[in-house]
Amino acid sequence: MIKGLIKLLSLSILLLFVSGCSWQQEELSDTTSSISTEIMYDEITEKLNSALPREEKLEFGTIKILGAMVEEGETPQRVTMRVKFVVVTFEIPEGLEGEVTLDCSIVYNTQAKVLYIKDPKVVEIVYADASLIDYLPQKAKDAIGSVVVEQISLLPLYKFSSAFIARYIEDITADKDKLIIKYGK
Repeated sequence: MIKGLIKLLSLSILLLFVSGCSWQQEELSDTTSSISTEIMYDEITEKLNSALPREEKLEFGTIKILGAMVEEGETPQRVTMRVKFVVVTFEIPEGLEGEVTLDCSIVYNTQAKVLYIKDPKVVEIVYADASLIDYLPQKAKDAIGSVVVEQISLLPLYKFSSAFIARYIEDITADKDKLIIKYGK
């Protein structure tokens, strides 16, 4: 009698556990398309700056990227990056600092599980000391934008810690102060 009662109780518990698991899985799979996360631009900026400074030596001198800041772009699919640099040439050995403003979209690399910038376009280059611009060789002026774009494009903006979650990324939207990552099935 007691053995029969224990078997019945065990079977009931097992059935409740199995049905609860399958019900929960069904509920999760129905709501997966509405799951999203937010990555603040401050967090992206911090990770980006941890990989800087970077420099590139060229025939006229050196361009060194000092830091970068990610902020809201012109459209929901784009972000603005402000990249600080210094260019050192024979004519300006102490260096000329400036800032390149880039307009970029964000792309997800499924192999590396990382966000990168895509299609960066130079919007503006501003120099800290306008009086030194005349001493800057034309080759240096021409190279600054492309070197900044090349070097920044190599740096990951954000690495996802979970390969499982990362493979379900459906959409990336740039918002006022964050990226919104939407996941699908």
